[in-house]
Amino acid sequence: MRYSHTATIMEQPAKTPASSSELFCRNCMKETQEVEAEEVEGCVPKWLEGRVTRNGPGMTKVGITHYDHLFDSLAMLHQFLRSDSYTKNTQANRIVATELGTVGYPDPCKTMFHYLVTTFFKLPVPANVMSDNCLVNVCQAKDQMFALTETCFLRRVDPESLDTFEKKEDISNYVAVNMATAHPHIEPDGTVYNLGSSFSLINGPELRIVRFPEGKLEGASVVGTASSRWRAALPYVHSFAMTENYWVVGEQPLVLSLGKMLRQYVTLSKMINALTWLPDENLRFIVIDRKTGKPLPTTYTAPPIILFHHINAWEEDGHLVIPDSRPCRLVLPLKVTAEEAMEKQHFTLKDTLYTAVRKENGELHCTPALLSPVVFELPRINYLRNGLPYRYTYGVTGGSEVFFQRLVKLDVETGKTWYFQEEGYVAAEPIFLNDSRYVALVVLNAKNMSQLARVQFTAEGDVTYPFHGQFVDPREEVHLY
Repeated sequence: MRYSHTATIMEQPAKTPASSSELFCRNCMKETQEVEAEEVEGCVPKWLEGRVTRNGPGMTKVGITHYDHLFDSLAMLHQFLRSDSYTKNTQANRIVATELGTVGYPDPCKTMFHYLVTTFFKLPVPANVMSDNCLVNVCQAKDQMFALTETCFLRRVDPESLDTFEKKEDISNYVAVNMATAHPHIEPDGTVYNLGSSFSLINGPELRIVRFPEGKLEGASVVGTASSRWRAALPYVHSFAMTENYWVVGEQPLVLSLGKMLRQYVTLSKMINALTWLPDENLRFIVIDRKTGKPLPTTYTAPPIILFHHINAWEEDGHLVIPDSRPCRLVLPLKVTAEEAMEKQHFTLKDTLYTAVRKENGELHCTPALLSPVVFELPRINYLRNGLPYRYTYGVTGGSEVFFQRLVKLDVETGKTWYFQEEGYVAAEPIFLNDSRYVALVVLNAKNMSQLARVQFTAEGDVTYPFHGQFVDPREEVHLY
């Protein structure tokens, strides 16, 4: 099979997929150990030096068994991640490790008596119920690279060979969280912040901001905490926003029911069945002060939407501006006293359409404004503008059948868009690289989305579609997104 890579942005499948589901169901059975460029078009900028590591689903079938959910497939960092899930499945030649939407086949060596004893007389620990199939993202913190997922586990990989280290890391061994997102934030000094969740009988479900000094697990600490509004459910949070003074968490009405999670575990059914949509609940934003680690007293709500990927967030004139990849933008007024909240009905920023209206219960209900009619996903920005005002964002979009067909650039001020598309190719998440003379999107000119260079080579197995990735410049000590 032959495919083309625009610095791992544009990929050509064996045949053009007829639908997005067909694209994501591709199954790679053989890894490509050595690659030689067969054809090079254009010229890669001389200042561009480094490597891109991608992560995403790679193996959708094991033996005669198959995965039922996109987030379950065995992770592939353009080389399979040697997780415990991968090892168990390939040794058994069937799916035996349970994932979010797929139940593994039971171990024939375990008797029903053994299962009942371990289920009802032994409290479950993360190793029993969570997977180390880290297929969502990667994060290079200083000289260490980790593959990430949304459980408590990380897998360290060699950034050069992509070999998986034997020991898996459990975040809960360093700090009191049960799960964490796969979208951390990295500061210029190398400090990494991530959002985790925990549950206790005393405090109930909590959302916790975890600080990793220089990206190291050792020395990790909880620096911010907020309680969930639900006592028996955890909100599903895929990403969060960070500004100079605040962390922003969208507590959406898509929740993990703790009761259903326990039921799924006992009955050996799919954990995804514990996900519950609460149609009568609003989206609530929790704004945590980075100085105190405590949430602001004001309750911010918005219409109920699925909040998956934040583009960015920043502070402006006493307001918090939060865009997401619908793409729409919400504005939260920060400096609002209790008296002002009771007296003032409307809050605006620079006479724009972004409004917040006080409700009878004192909540500020925020109305989003649409940035563009173009729907796109996997948004990226110039990460040097993370937490600051910015002008452009980049992502992937497409048609009604195959979504990931083209790259898009959006001017968030004017709504103007630019596209890059080629027949027979699909587009993966773009990565923005910065240069002092001009900017380029790997081998696309970020100003006009024109192609600068292309490299073609032949892979030995099917090339599967990745989720997220990171560019690492060996000349830099701290590696941002």
